[in-house]
Amino acid sequence: MGNTVEKIVIPVVNIFMGTLMSYVPEEKVRDAADNLLDKLEDLVDGTGTKIDDAMLEPVFERIREMFNIPDGED
Repeated sequence: MGNTVEKIVIPVVNIFMGTLMSYVPEEKVRDAADNLLDKLEDLVDGTGTKIDDAMLEPVFERIREMFNIPDGED
């Protein structure tokens, strides 16, 4: 099964996503990514622990920087 996933499924998904993304305006992708990051940030903030905050918040910030996705909540 592992070979099937690596040799067939992953390349097909990559082709599908590339084709799909060519039809979606960049601003829509940014909006969707911003919404997803907002939800993930809220989920991490809601756990009540500080360990996941310390580990994941910098990752979310770096993703926003790398892909120029401003956090509208600042």
